[in-house]
Amino acid sequence: MAKHPVYYTVPIFRAMAADDRLDLKVLYLDDISLREVFHAEINTIFKPDQDLLSGYEYSFVRNLGAHVEGVSHIGFFSHFNPSAVTQVINSRAKYVLVHGYDKSSLWLVLLAARLSGKKVLFRGEVTDKLVPPLTRLGRTKEWIRNLIVRIYLANCQAVFFSCTGNRIHLRHFLTDDTKLHAFPCAVDNRFHHEQYRLLNNQRDTIRAGLGICKDDTVIIFPARLTGRKRPLDLIEAVAKLNRRNLLLLFVGDGPLCANIERSANELGVRIILTGHIQPSKMPVYYVAADIFALLSDYDPSPKALNEAMNYRLPLIVSNAAGTAIDLVQEGENGYLVKVGDINDIASKIEKLIDSSRLADMGCRSQEIVASWSIDADIAGFLSAVDAIDKSQLKGAAI
Repeated sequence: MAKHPVYYTVPIFRAMAADDRLDLKVLYLDDISLREVFHAEINTIFKPDQDLLSGYEYSFVRNLGAHVEGVSHIGFFSHFNPSAVTQVINSRAKYVLVHGYDKSSLWLVLLAARLSGKKVLFRGEVTDKLVPPLTRLGRTKEWIRNLIVRIYLANCQAVFFSCTGNRIHLRHFLTDDTKLHAFPCAVDNRFHHEQYRLLNNQRDTIRAGLGICKDDTVIIFPARLTGRKRPLDLIEAVAKLNRRNLLLLFVGDGPLCANIERSANELGVRIILTGHIQPSKMPVYYVAADIFALLSDYDPSPKALNEAMNYRLPLIVSNAAGTAIDLVQEGENGYLVKVGDINDIASKIEKLIDSSRLADMGCRSQEIVASWSIDADIAGFLSAVDAIDKSQLKGAAI
């Protein structure tokens, strides 16, 4: 059960469908990602540019939720699909995989699965925030949310974690740690390996086409340009280094575009702002880069990090990224930095650009991310199903 087709999850569904051990059908609660839709957060219209439906069985469940047509669906009641209940109850499936708990229909599906004796497996990539709510109202909302999540997860037979940060977060809500199973944060590594192989020989041409000089060291920052992503921190840090051959490649769009341009001009930092780029076009920009930066103050499972590692990029990643402690091995393939600490960011960038091991560190990135794969996701899913089956047999024996 998924909210809508997503670029990052579709390859997982295709791989599961191709596995003889699984009989998969995906129920989508909406088709919004297949149409032009306005995303208010970054003031951009997203247009689908690739096939998200081939290679697996699926159906769409009519959404009666409260939302504005053509605008990204936000809110608990933005997905309200009553017919999902009958579809789940009448399904021959033994297991129901749900993605999240933040939509009303995901609760309906949970209820339907329990009523029909199906086992529910939960996947939700959430991590602890570094700064807890400071106001009484904020703390009250957090307490209520935590209670709701505990109720939801108590009714699931397996809970998947995508990284160490996600595992730590989910443990707060469980009384039984044996429910936890690994389902690594992964992208389509095979696709990105092939793109790297095809494009790397064209690197000089690609860089020239983007206006990048031969001797430039390019730091790529692929993200929605919002406050949470902290793109201005990168500009301030690079300004401290006073290196004229450093170039920042901001790949994305958002409300901070004008601030980024203004800050770069004031501080004398060279930048390229690409605007929104479709996921299928991202390989060109990764190949053009020398270093990857992610400085968010909250980012549970940034898929751009996995992607960049497939293109052999050394990393500068904030300690607020959920996968950071798993994918960044200090001094081997990059460095962790403290959120908002400009001096720390500048120092770690300088370490990288002055290192004689920059290429080796990039290769190490590719080695590390290789095990964070869709194959590992399928293995994790099958392991969870096997554990549930064994638990049932044990209960029957008792």
